[in-house]
This record gives sequence, C-alpha cells and structure tokens, in this order.
Amino acid sequence: MRTGSSLLKTLIITALICGIITAVVIMYVLRAINVNRKAALIMQATQATLLVSNGQLQSFSLDARDIDRASYQTLKQKFIHFRAANPSIRFAYILGYRPDIEKQFFYLDSESTNSSDYSPPGQIYKDTRPYDIEQYKKGISYVDGPYHDSWGEWVSGYAPVLDEYGQMIGLVGVDVSTSAWRTQSTFAVTVILIIALLLYVIIALLITKLHRARRSVEMLTDSNASYASKNHALESIKKNLVAGNITAFLPSETIKLDDSLLQSLDISETAHTNFEIFLSVVHPDDKELGVDFFAHIRAGDTPIKCALRLRVRGGEYHLYKIKGETVSEMGTNVRFSGVMHDTTL
Repeated sequence: MRTGSSLLKTLIITALICGIITAVVIMYVLRAINVNRKAALIMQATQATLLVSNGQLQSFSLDARDIDRASYQTLKQKFIHFRAANPSIRFAYILGYRPDIEKQFFYLDSESTNSSDYSPPGQIYKDTRPYDIEQYKKGISYVDGPYHDSWGEWVSGYAPVLDEYGQMIGLVGVDVSTSAWRTQSTFAVTVILIIALLLYVIIALLITKLHRARRSVEMLTDSNASYASKNHALESIKKNLVAGNITAFLPSETIKLDDSLLQSLDISETAHTNFEIFLSVVHPDDKELGVDFFAHIRAGDTPIKCALRLRVRGGEYHLYKIKGETVSEMGTNVRFSGVMHDTTL
C-alpha cells in the first residue's frame, strides 16, 4: 500500500511539473505567434500602400463619380488581386479622415460592387472610434484588435499612405477575422498539448518501470537479509551445540549426516540414509517422538525441535537434541537443515 502511494505521489508531482512547463511553453509560443502575426499584418498593409500612386487619392471625388474613373478602377482591381493573393485577409481597403465630422471614410475597398460588404467611394465608417482617429493622426503603422464593427470581429493591420511631401492622406487597412487569427494559435496549443501528453505518458511509464525495478531490488535485498539472518542463526546453533549436521531431503525422505554423527551413531557409515533407517536407532520409548519429528519435516513446520535417545556404537543410547528449520523453494518444502547435539552426561 505504501509503495503504491509513493508511486502515485511521484506521478502526480510529475504531472504538475509537466503541466507547469507546458503552460509556460504555451504562453511563450502564443506570445511569439502574436508578435509574428502582427508584424506580418503590418507588412501586408505596407505592401498594399505600394499599390497607390502619387496623387491618385487626391484625384478622387469620394462619390459615385469615382466608379467611372479609370484610376479608381485600376487601383480597385489592384486591391482585389492583392486580397486574392493573401487568402488570410478578408478585406483590404483605404481609409481617409474627415475632421469636420470626426469620422473615417472609405476611398475604396477590395469588394466587388455587387457584394453585400461593398463600400462605395466616400462611405462614412460609422464604427469609427476615438482610438481610430488618434492612431490615424499619428500617421504610423499599427495593429488593432480583436475589435467588433458592422462587418464582424477583426484583427487589422494599418499602414499610412503619404503624399509626395510626406503628408498623411490615407490609411491602408487589411482585416483578418478573429476566428482565422485564432486558428494558428489554437493549432499550436493543440500540438503542444499532444506532445506534452505523450511525453508525460513516456515519463510516467519510465517512472513506473524504475519504481518496480527498485521494489524488486528491495525485495531481493530483504530476502537476502532474511536468508543471511537464518543462516547466521543456524551457524550460532552449530557453534553453541558443537555436534553434527543433519539434513533431510524431501520428497525422497533421505537423510545426510556429517562424519561426526556417522562415527557416533550405530548406523552404517554412508553419506545418506532414510527416515526408516534413522528410526531404527531411536530408543523404543522415543519411537513416537521420532515419527512425530519426521511428520513435522514433511509438513514443512519450522523451526523444529526435539530430543531423541539414539543408539550409538556399542549399543548404548545417548540423548540428542535436534534443532533446525525446513527450507522451501518456490512454495515447496525441499529439505530440513539442522544440528544434533549429544547432551548425554
């Protein structure tokens, strides 16, 4: 439970860090996109000013008569083609300013005369704001928006049209709808979020894998420590009793006694014997204890202790204390490992 909680905490912290980094990246990218798009709008508006010839605007009557003027039609066609060559631009137009009514007006636009969005020569821009007039009078290039007018919601770039003396006579505007303006930003944010999510998934998988590997190492270390502790306990038993080793193997039910025990007990001198042979040297009164002893070994009980009187060479019986543990591997009891100590006085 504690291990799972630790992993979950690590993944949550990682997610928060990734989220913060992603937010910072998104803010930086959006700022960069905004700066670049504004610079591009100003550049497009500035390019459109190059379509206007010297003295051309001053020759317009700013009424229906302009429609029949060759210079008006020539300039209008240029603006129509300019807008067509820049699909992101919805409108391209030239504005003038009437100080008597403090309103801007249209010299011309890029719409055909049969369009519902067409602005005829001299049409007053009724949505003129004080900010528009202020910027117009400055005679500088700038970007405005998002803002809303009678034609919709826009982000616009403006560039001044100057006469041969450097005086402000008009203002070229290019409009991009806010939906189109935001499309690039939305796409960039979506890509960043997808990349961030994929990176987090990869990092989370790596963290999980490393966590499991570390857990396996800890479990192995604990297992080794437990084995060392048990081995140390057995060594202590050996040192304290100073007798001999006994090992019983399952399921063969064979027994291995070390040399010191084989030399003492009344058993033929062979490295291996079996449970029945071992029981043959047990005192008749201790037979049930002997049978019990081997039953505990078969059952995998641990630790196991018992005291048996065993026949030694010469026919006498000595009292031996036996102490040890059953060893299991892969959930199966495989052997009993212990020591025997002759406690006969």
